[in-house]
Amino acid sequence: MFLCGQFVYADDVAVFKFVTDPQTIDVGQVSKDITIQSQNASGAPQPIPETYDVVFTSTSGTGSFLNSSGNAVSTVMSKNTANRTFFYKDTTQGDFVMTVTATGRESKKVFTATQHIFVGVTNPDTGGTTASTTDTTATTTTEEKIVEKIIYISSAHSSPAPVSTTKEGIEFEISAGRDRLASVGNTVLFRVVPTRLQNLSASNIVYKWSFGDGTVGTGDTVSHMYRFSGDYAVVVNGSFSDKQAVSRLLVKVISPDVALARVVGGVEVWNKSSSEINLEGWSLVGNNKVFNFPADTIIGVNKKIVFANEITGMNDGVVRFVNSIGKVFASLDGVDSVQSVVSITSTTPVDLNEISQKIETVKNTLAMISVVPKQKAVNVSQKVATIPVVHTPTTPLTQTKTQVIDSSTQVANVVTVFEAPQKTSVVSSIFEWPTKGFNFIRRLFVEE
Repeated sequence: MFLCGQFVYADDVAVFKFVTDPQTIDVGQVSKDITIQSQNASGAPQPIPETYDVVFTSTSGTGSFLNSSGNAVSTVMSKNTANRTFFYKDTTQGDFVMTVTATGRESKKVFTATQHIFVGVTNPDTGGTTASTTDTTATTTTEEKIVEKIIYISSAHSSPAPVSTTKEGIEFEISAGRDRLASVGNTVLFRVVPTRLQNLSASNIVYKWSFGDGTVGTGDTVSHMYRFSGDYAVVVNGSFSDKQAVSRLLVKVISPDVALARVVGGVEVWNKSSSEINLEGWSLVGNNKVFNFPADTIIGVNKKIVFANEITGMNDGVVRFVNSIGKVFASLDGVDSVQSVVSITSTTPVDLNEISQKIETVKNTLAMISVVPKQKAVNVSQKVATIPVVHTPTTPLTQTKTQVIDSSTQVANVVTVFEAPQKTSVVSSIFEWPTKGFNFIRRLFVEE
């Protein structure tokens, strides 16, 4: 029985380890093969007896874990396998730590292993070639040196535990993810994951959050909404029995500067802010109509996006741009200016010669209108009076009324003469002629 017990113990999975050396890669370059392996107590490969769910994380917020095809690596490790190979790529320069957390679906056993990846920097121990593998039971010289580079080494958080980005040989470590950018009224989703667990169960960890604005939360996944702009330090404390871990991130909350405008067929939203904005949770509110923007509707800095009326239903009337807490950031009333396209269509080609001929006809007709009818041959004494006439202020128009008085009959004939200022365009000449001439043009072009 004792021998059997020893045999069973030897065949159990005791640890997950990286079996490939740490690598130095260029920024944006895909690494060579990286392999993690399940091993027994003797250090030999040991196939897992059940399916394991695998979580890949990095201390870099821009790192990605890929398969051989360049797609996201699978997060499932199949039963009766011992190796999982993947690749790493990062667009940020730095010395980062990759963590693989494997959890048995039935047994709920959790194994973790870590290894450094050097992106665009030199491995301080080997000059950029290789470094010794780290696992759940060892701490390397590189880990000790990285403490000097930690941003939050003098963090003001209350727990005696160090911030989890430090490498002090601790057994319990967590990560709350990347820094965040949000707008006032946006709902921000936070999630914390254990990145280092040694002989601990992830399901028994208690998480407590401080969102930096006087509010708190609990759980591994929480959401929060900020009502004012500012830079907020978010801290999450994880505890398991007498063990503690801390992670923190920065949330920058802005109050967007936005404007609305009507365009043909839609409503234009203009982000005038110095940061991009996510319209998730925002709404266009009209007369008995509401359009809610879907998740990750992002508008870049000083960019404009037109949302079609067919999608929003905002064809007319008052439109308000409202965030998730009901604050109106912009609005359009029912008579707001519309950016429209005016098109002139014609079924036949325009004949400029024909138009010129018609203009000459109009001029001749106007000249005939201005002629004073002949009177009987009588002695006429004339008096001339100039009467000011109201006209459009943009173009000075000389209008002189000449009064001709027949002394024998005392009958006055008034002749009105219009002098339109010279214009370079044909249209301007037409629209500054008198009423009779304009009516003639209308009959000439429209009614014939």
